Amino acid sequence: GTKEGILIDPVVETAERDAALCKDLGVKLTYAINTHCHADHVTGTGALKKLVPGCKSAIAKASGAAADEKFEHGHVWNLGPHKLAVRATPGHTDGC
Repeated sequence: GTKEGILIDPVVETAERDAALCKDLGVKLTYAINTHCHADHVTGTGALKKLVPGCKSAIAKASGAAADEKFEHGHVWNLGPHKLAVRATPGHTDGC
C-alpha cells in the first residue's frame, strides 16, 4: 500500500500525539480534512501542518474558511486503493 493517511476533524489538543502516531506507523499524513469550521478543528489542522511536512488542509468550500484545498459534495479523496467520498450533511454548522 501507499501508507497515505488523512485525519478528519483534528483537534489541537491531540495534534502532537497524532503526528507522532503517524510517524510511528510509517503513515504519510497527506491531508487534515475539516468537515466544518470550528476553532478546535481549524487550530488542530494548523498544528498538524507545522508538525507534518507536506500535510495539506482541506475544508468545504461552503464554509468560507481558508484552506489549501476546498471541496464540495461528491468530491472523492483517493488514498491508494481506497476512496473517501464527501457527502454534504448541513445542519451542525452554517456553511458546511
